[in-house]
Amino acid sequence: MKNQNYQLLFFFITLITFSSFSQKFKNVRIVYGTKLVKVDVDKALNGKNIPNYVKTQIEESIKNAKSIDFELIYDNGNSKFSITDDYLKSDLNTQNIIGIMAKKNTVFYFDKKTGNILGFKQAYGDNFIIKYDSINWKITGETKKIGKYNAYKAIYNMKIHNPKLNNPNKQVIAWFTNEIPISVGPTKFIGLPGAILELHVGKLIYFVKSIELNTKTKVSIPKYKDKVISEEEFNKISTKISKKIRQGL
Repeated sequence: MKNQNYQLLFFFITLITFSSFSQKFKNVRIVYGTKLVKVDVDKALNGKNIPNYVKTQIEESIKNAKSIDFELIYDNGNSKFSITDDYLKSDLNTQNIIGIMAKKNTVFYFDKKTGNILGFKQAYGDNFIIKYDSINWKITGETKKIGKYNAYKAIYNMKIHNPKLNNPNKQVIAWFTNEIPISVGPTKFIGLPGAILELHVGKLIYFVKSIELNTKTKVSIPKYKDKVISEEEFNKISTKISKKIRQGL
């Protein structure tokens, strides 16, 4: 009941905010940085018997992980989320563990006309278009300051595609502000009554580095002829290909 009260409160606040400031937030650019929280490799491996050299490689990958910047462009309801051009041109655009976790090879779009969240992804020598389901957020009563903004906590239990896990769920934590009343966030994580300023997905954290208003930037949703598949379908394809790769080693 308490959570429902918060949902209703934000619904009415958002209606008021949107009507008052919609023009101000018609075009917005947000840059997110990324970082990893401290990872206990032994705990993460959960007792798996792997060679020491593999464990060392994992530890080195985490130690040498470099932050990646992502750019979110909002244009009157449509949005695009992708790595920044500066990163593409830099020498960091390699096998960076943060890049793998943060889905740097996927460009995410929200199409206002259809209401679809789409990911255009290059993987396994092919191009995929993935349609993501909307997220059922739960807004809690927790708040904190992020920069000059009042941020509110929301959580989502995300199902993990891994049949070997006993509990195939991962809690995603978002801190959003209704002072920027546009429903945007990193990758597929949108649907809150305000922009996400900080997002925790497992050991990966996205955090806002800069926000620009009235940028006059545009978002064009790509036209596509390829088949659109669900996230579940892509995960099955990915598992099948990965299995073949491992068998071939």
